[in-house]
Amino acid sequence: HNGFDRLGGHLTWAGFGLEHRRTMAARAAVLVAHLRSGRIFDFASARYTGSAEQVAALRNATFNGTPHAWLDGLKAVNPEAYHYWLTAMAAMSQK
Repeated sequence: HNGFDRLGGHLTWAGFGLEHRRTMAARAAVLVAHLRSGRIFDFASARYTGSAEQVAALRNATFNGTPHAWLDGLKAVNPEAYHYWLTAMAAMSQK
């Protein structure tokens, strides 16, 4: 069992699946990264909208060569989660 499975009856809804879990984990990572780095987090400007600018930025982004390269697999299946992981890593790199 993992933590998301254990919370299944408390914080989720019918139809809450793997992609929802990935997005929720990525959003939590953004919050934690900003708290740890002491940076202010603007929820409105960091929200994933799927705009052409965001999609282009995601297309060009990569974690290749880092310990987080495994996250690049999210780019194709869950661009929203990938966006939030990029935001989190950027916050942590500016500690």
